[in-house]
Amino acid sequence: MVSPDVKRFLKKLSLALLAAGLFAGFSVGFLFYSGEMLPVEKVVEMRVRSPGSVSMYGCLYSSPKLYYQWQVVLRTAPEVLAFGTSRNQEMRSEFFRAGVTFYNASNPASKLESYKYFVDSIPPGREPSVLIVGLDQFFFNRAWEYYSAPLPPASAFSPEQDYSEILKLGIPGVHRDLIRDGLPHGLISLRRDGRIGLSALLDNNGLRADGSLSVNTARIKPSRHNDALRFVESGRSAFAYGFEVYPAALERLEEFLSACRARGIYVVAFLPPYAHCVYEAMSAKGDKYAYLARLRAVLPGVFRRHGFGFHDFTDLKDVGASDLETIDGYHGSEKAYLRLFIRMAGTDPRLGRLTDVPLLKARLAAAADDFTVFGDRSAGRHFRGAQ
Repeated sequence: MVSPDVKRFLKKLSLALLAAGLFAGFSVGFLFYSGEMLPVEKVVEMRVRSPGSVSMYGCLYSSPKLYYQWQVVLRTAPEVLAFGTSRNQEMRSEFFRAGVTFYNASNPASKLESYKYFVDSIPPGREPSVLIVGLDQFFFNRAWEYYSAPLPPASAFSPEQDYSEILKLGIPGVHRDLIRDGLPHGLISLRRDGRIGLSALLDNNGLRADGSLSVNTARIKPSRHNDALRFVESGRSAFAYGFEVYPAALERLEEFLSACRARGIYVVAFLPPYAHCVYEAMSAKGDKYAYLARLRAVLPGVFRRHGFGFHDFTDLKDVGASDLETIDGYHGSEKAYLRLFIRMAGTDPRLGRLTDVPLLKARLAAAADDFTVFGDRSAGRHFRGAQ
């Protein structure tokens, strides 16, 4: 015979297990509904078959977007391709004339070896005619800490989806995120509109159909430059101090440009902008950033020898943008990148033929805020504070 104490214990245990099951079941169901658990290969197939079916792709508990961008390029063969790091992800298809196929694959470049690896991976006959390349200044600084990491370029292009890890993080994380932010308005319509992944659904953050990055501008803080300024002060991370331009980096750049020229790819490259306050702080360090001035002097000649375009946007102020047009100390906003694109297209005939500069200038003048020019479909209806 079961004692009353045992019965009470079993009853409490059953209720606890039921509660845990409901807690976990809701999270798992939401992870599947959001597309967070969708295999990246499936998302690539959807995007290739119908670009509108993946209007935004942003996972919260895994990082498959580098592989996703790479595979979309390989399977769609865009006429114009943007490539680089996250500092080149604000270029959009709206920058170009109707009929010009464009894709932004910026993100996979972890170091200069990645540039040639990426181009070499594109099958012959499917190359872009124009490649817009962002070259991060710290790639040419030997002191940059990433050079001590012996990771092969291919490592940046591998899919990263560990489903056990997604569940481990997502089961408690879904509840935490929903308690903190609540459900976005119109969740079901957002999912139907082609948003895949929790970041895309809950935070308006992810890759658009053209590969460019959507950012929830409501979360950008006035203090957004502080981290970069601290790094400048301490000489850490991408702001490591350096005196000379790293010769091996220039060699890798030459190899990349030679490979592009051999395949008939026209390269338009640029040094991406730092917020003016960050650039001023770096300049105030004198010789600690001597490599930067040397780099800005040597790169124009490198690109002239190859017959390619080159632009130096190291100081955001040079394109007429204020520091308000930034996401942080070294990432410009969509509005800032439209400014530098207009500058490039206005001086490079090959690029200029692919766009309508007067129209872009008009759109820039009509921009309603410091971050966005073209916006995101339906974002304003669903996200509190979305621009």
